[in-house]
Amino acid sequence: MAKQVGEDKAVEPTEPSTPKMADELIESGWNHYSRKEYFRAEADFTNALEIQPENADTMYALGMTQQASGNTQEAIRTFEQVILFLEAQKVEDPVRSLMLTRLAKGHINRMKTGSWDLDK
Repeated sequence: MAKQVGEDKAVEPTEPSTPKMADELIESGWNHYSRKEYFRAEADFTNALEIQPENADTMYALGMTQQASGNTQEAIRTFEQVILFLEAQKVEDPVRSLMLTRLAKGHINRMKTGSWDLDK
């Protein structure tokens, strides 16, 4: 009887996702973003969020990527999620939380009205 190709190889179990993997995806996402490879950046940020769904920085990065790729409605939804997440969470760094909230609001305003006005 003929042997099938690959028949004698053991299949390794898939390892569970780890925070290190999320960090690597985030770094890869920013590298793709800096090269304007928005589709790849979005995929990396989305995959990182599957591992660490409560990472506001990664949510914000995803919104930035969606905005840069011209996916305005999706970017607005993502920035709104960032704001809701930050308002609902007790974060260790309230200054960082306020900064990300203000940045997200500014991006939303600019996409909706053309103005960065944070008072809206």
